[in-house]
Amino acid sequence: MQCNLIFFIFSILLLLFILKKSNKLKGGNIKNFSDIDIYFINLNRSKDRLEHINTQLNVNNLNGNRFAGVDGKLLDNNIINQVNESCINNGKRKLLKGEIGCYLSHINLWKEWKNNSSNNKLLILEDDIIFVEKFNKKLKNILSDLPEDWDVLLLGWNKRSKFKKYVEHETVSENLQKTVCPTFGCTGYIINKSFINKVKK
Repeated sequence: MQCNLIFFIFSILLLLFILKKSNKLKGGNIKNFSDIDIYFINLNRSKDRLEHINTQLNVNNLNGNRFAGVDGKLLDNNIINQVNESCINNGKRKLLKGEIGCYLSHINLWKEWKNNSSNNKLLILEDDIIFVEKFNKKLKNILSDLPEDWDVLLLGWNKRSKFKKYVEHETVSENLQKTVCPTFGCTGYIINKSFINKVKK
């Protein structure tokens, strides 16, 4: 678990979406979400959050699968030390237990989904998400605008205000922006299997 990969995931690759060569919109229309697997990450001790996310999904007529998150408070010290040693060796700060647990939760979900699902898209939600009004309609519009070579669609993010040279997002279409500034957060995002293959490299 290289620290570079951890920061790669949470501060670089979780973009609104990634355009590799072209900004041409070629995605096509998405009529429904049958080709997208939906999972939410939830800790075993977070019963209130489990109730919250189930309510959010039901209101929006979405069927989500629970994925048991890694509880950072229960992590073995050997794992924590291994991750933080890698961070220090790569000139990064040590990670908090919760950050390591979050990282492992997402990575574990990626691996399990890639090995067991025939679908090519995965929507990952954190259990404290609050959907915007008309979420389904808005998401369909966004998906229809995606280019063929997309990797990650970030549905929400936080601005890293500590960076002095903050650059606003680049508007690509009415529904899409390309992030050109540091962001963080995993509230909700969609990935495809080609993205996972690239991260593994």
